[in-house]
Amino acid sequence: MTARPVAAAPRMRRRDRPARRWSGGGETAAGRPYRDVVSGETDLDTMLAHLTVTVRPGRYTLVQVDGSEALGDGVEAVLREDEGTTAVATVEAAAREGWAVEFEAAWLTLDVHSSLEAVGLTAAVATAPATEGIPCNVLPGYLHDHLLVPVERADDALACLARLRDGRR
Repeated sequence: MTARPVAAAPRMRRRDRPARRWSGGGETAAGRPYRDVVSGETDLDTMLAHLTVTVRPGRYTLVQVDGSEALGDGVEAVLREDEGTTAVATVEAAAREGWAVEFEAAWLTLDVHSSLEAVGLTAAVATAPATEGIPCNVLPGYLHDHLLVPVERADDALACLARLRDGRR
């Protein structure tokens, strides 16, 4: 599966655009360190009206690992819970490590730079697929939220999120 955005939002005048997006590499597109970036959009209607989603290439799975697992080499996220450590890894990394793959997911990234204090975005983007019977696991990021959906339902989830966005315009 290749990275592809949901239908592009119409061009906006600079003053109408949501907060700047981080371009990676530790700096924003304007060259400022990412820690100095505006805290992100908080208005739910604005976030949903301009929502685009990018599919990260590959297939992913959530696995429980013993002890701590380092990021890299196919391990994309790690979460420590009281009962153990969960890693989000590529299916290939899980197979290489001998981890049981119980769920194969597509990784969808919400391109909107949402504030960590934004209210309602997580609920909206998780509820929309749920109403269509699509499992959706949400991972928060500092600048973007991410959804893990069954790989075979990725196109359905993208269409569902596009309808959510189009309903806010």
